[in-house]
Amino acid sequence: MGKKDGTRWNRLTTSNSGQVLTQMTFYKKQTWQMLIQRHSHQCSDHINVKR
Repeated sequence: MGKKDGTRWNRLTTSNSGQVLTQMTFYKKQTWQMLIQRHSHQCSDHINVKR
């Protein structure tokens, strides 16, 4: 592999990883929201049971 190929490959991987990172963060946000909602429901259930 020549130097030109290396730089082109690096540019490709960096742009691709950037897209993947944004997708991952968006996915993580969604999962966190779902987990938090589910957890809050469970907590309220526990509180009701304790009373």
